[in-house]
Amino acid sequence: RCEPCAPGEYQKNVGKSMCDSCAVGRFNTRRGSSSINDCQPCEGLTTEWPGANSSAECIRPDPEQQFVCVTGKLCNISGVQGEKLLSSSTINSARVMAKATSCADKAPATGFSPTGVSTQGRDTYSWQDRISAVPSSYRLCWCGGVSDNAGCAVPSAFSIDIGVLAVHGPVPGVLACVNGQPCDNAGSISGSGLSSEDTLKLRRGSCSFENEETDLGEATLQLIAQSSELVDVSFGSTSMRAEVGIYVMCWCSGLHGDPCESYYQEAFASSIFIEGPRGGHSVMCFIGEPCYLAQVPGINLVNGDRMAPKSSCEFGTQWIDAIPAPRWATAAGADGQVSEIDFFFGNSGRPEMFISDPSAFEMCFCRPTEKVACNEPLHFNVGAGTFFLGGPFSDQRHTCVLGETCLVEGIKGIALQSNDVVRPLARCGAGSAYLQGLESTWEVNSTLSSGTESFALGTMPLEGGFVQRFQLCWCGYFSYSVNLCTKDSEFRVSAATVELVCPPGYYNLVLSSYIVCQLCPVGYYCGGGSGAAATVCSPGSTTVSTGARTSSECLAREGYRLVRSLNG
Repeated sequence: RCEPCAPGEYQKNVGKSMCDSCAVGRFNTRRGSSSINDCQPCEGLTTEWPGANSSAECIRPDPEQQFVCVTGKLCNISGVQGEKLLSSSTINSARVMAKATSCADKAPATGFSPTGVSTQGRDTYSWQDRISAVPSSYRLCWCGGVSDNAGCAVPSAFSIDIGVLAVHGPVPGVLACVNGQPCDNAGSISGSGLSSEDTLKLRRGSCSFENEETDLGEATLQLIAQSSELVDVSFGSTSMRAEVGIYVMCWCSGLHGDPCESYYQEAFASSIFIEGPRGGHSVMCFIGEPCYLAQVPGINLVNGDRMAPKSSCEFGTQWIDAIPAPRWATAAGADGQVSEIDFFFGNSGRPEMFISDPSAFEMCFCRPTEKVACNEPLHFNVGAGTFFLGGPFSDQRHTCVLGETCLVEGIKGIALQSNDVVRPLARCGAGSAYLQGLESTWEVNSTLSSGTESFALGTMPLEGGFVQRFQLCWCGYFSYSVNLCTKDSEFRVSAATVELVCPPGYYNLVLSSYIVCQLCPVGYYCGGGSGAAATVCSPGSTTVSTGARTSSECLAREGYRLVRSLNG
């Protein structure tokens, strides 16, 4: 007699004495099935043996299980619960896949190794590489490994939702510290599963394990209102001193997996801006001219930032006396945070002027905050470059002789230019009228040589000229305003004090309000020069004509003879 095939079996050929069993991973509830198509797949699940007669024999993990992994570390899923998971010998090829929203997603979530597929296992699974997934909750989807869809090779095979995979770690954000100041409140980092036991390290470049030698500092974390989703970041009370730029904050969980001290597994937590001016910038100002620090480059510079020239930006150095109060320049003209800004001594509409010897200083930066007022020398402790104060040195003196070409040579200073202009005035910067008998202006015609400059003033007239002292007043060619060096009042700096003296053969004749050169009379000799006087020849001697220069021109008078001394 013939009997129908039992549930879990089928027979499609005539004359067979045995029924075929549905394959592992399939079940059949019908009796007397004549087609293999009656063996229904377990939809991503598996069965312990062939010939399953109901969906209850499909082995599957329990739903709504919860697991935790940490971004930046290896992710191991262990202790997966489910009927017959451990006892069955048919599920060694099962795998899991994390998906962003549901197990119906057509692709794995990003950050779980290249393909998103775990290693094979029963109740324990892992990904071969450290995960880089954004901290969040993901659906953990299971594949039994014997489906019709080429095992677990495609995302659609991972259709069984077994619960939530919570990935802990920080959500990448942006923090900021001001260079030269304590960074005890860099901002807050949000995320999932954060703890005050976590570690944040400041690094240049990347958070790769191989980049550990670039550690620049370590932050402490403080939970906000006992929340595991928001922490405050602090680098303590020590002033941050580093090259300005964009760094990375690398995070390590202190609660999950290997401790940070023994095996540091980092994950990118935040970009952090070390704000302030970049080092190495040079700025030139000139004495006697409006001064501002032009186009200082940096990171996130803002209006109100300050720059003070000092001999050194190290702690303990004092203000420079030559810098007018309040001793610093203030940034102005920016709209928000900028990468380049001007710093003005005084105010941006009327910059301050420097009247001092030229020199070179360090530019030292400070940003006023609630904790740092930036009004003491010690607040300015971060170097931003070099501030050059150009122009001629003070207290230089020269003599020119009336009636001869006047060439003032050897003027020394810093950054003197071949197009600088000098003007003889009674007093620099006072708007004095031109001196009588002198041309109005002289331009520098010689080139800079070995740090010195020569000013050719032409010939000072002997007839009609006056014995006098005047200031050779200087105005720099590279000036804040293109309208400078046109008015007497703009020649504020003395390049030299020039004394006009009588030539040999003349003496100073003092008139009512001025001094002129008078030809030396007969019987006198006149050496000329500063304070030129007429000296009478010795008794019994005289000169043969006017204009004698030395005593050797005094000869014996009539009735006298020249007597030589024993010493010649």
